[in-house]
Amino acid sequence: MARSKYGLGCKVIRQLVQSIIAPILMYGSAVFFGAMKFKSIQDDIRRFQRPIAQLACKSYRTAAFISTTAITDIMPFNLQIIERAYINLAKIRRRYWINNELAVPVDTPDESEIDPGPGPMILTGDATVVPNIMFLQINADKPWYWLLMPTYCSLLQADHFCVLKAIEWIIENWPYQHSVYVINNNLGALAHLMKKDKNNLANMAKDIIRTCPHNVAIIWKKTDRSDNIYRNCKRVAKRAANSNRPFDYSMAPMATVKKKEHCDILAEWDKMYRLNKFGTTIKQICSTVGEARKFAPYANFWLSQTLTGHGQFGAHLKRFGFINDPSCPCGIQIKVSYI
Repeated sequence: MARSKYGLGCKVIRQLVQSIIAPILMYGSAVFFGAMKFKSIQDDIRRFQRPIAQLACKSYRTAAFISTTAITDIMPFNLQIIERAYINLAKIRRRYWINNELAVPVDTPDESEIDPGPGPMILTGDATVVPNIMFLQINADKPWYWLLMPTYCSLLQADHFCVLKAIEWIIENWPYQHSVYVINNNLGALAHLMKKDKNNLANMAKDIIRTCPHNVAIIWKKTDRSDNIYRNCKRVAKRAANSNRPFDYSMAPMATVKKKEHCDILAEWDKMYRLNKFGTTIKQICSTVGEARKFAPYANFWLSQTLTGHGQFGAHLKRFGFINDPSCPCGIQIKVSYI
């Protein structure tokens, strides 16, 4: 699909690797990252990644692995797995070890805490709703409940959850047989409850139908923008969407852990780049992997051939018989470093 729509250019291939292949390999890395220390595992991962990196920079099959990964700015997968593993372990254990000596507590949210983050305001009919906020008006004593829903929660799920919680409150706190009305402004959520084929209902909708008492009526009401209820919903939604969790100065934030791990793994990649016996041509121009990574936005066939030492200069052309004299008209032999 990506090839038919965008083609397989260098940028497209790199994006596919970083957004699809790498996340799949890093899934569960906290469990198996210890295997990355074995040479056989590193060789298997290198054999898997080498043709991908060569395709991403349009180089020859004989181009060195250390050169193609640097040109395309695709970190070796074994290093990416180690980086992601340490970050995940810091989240799980809530503790981050610095140089395997000092354990620093990490500020990670509890399961009960949900950080909504800045979310878009969705206009449904005449009602402005944030998908990760749920409002529930119960009675005069405690007129409002507002709960933060996960960002992946859909509008339909939020409305069904709101109705279900209202029914549970009625069953627990309103044992009388008087009629009770549950009012909702999402017509689509209520129409979902009226589907004839019960097999197509969502699980939460089935729970609503199963637990709803006979004295409860679920009705739809169009939102009035001048209504105080609507104004309160909008005010609380904006405040919740723009709020952040309080910062704990006694703990290290996850952003700091990620930055440090990324710096450490880049230093490891640079060490691998400098000590590797291959890639001698590119090291004449780029002594560190950071300098080679700067070419990633401009990666193409001609750039890769030059940096990997496979073409576009006199010594290579003479080697394959295209020219007789590898020297420049100025008398200096044409090499990559001279170009």
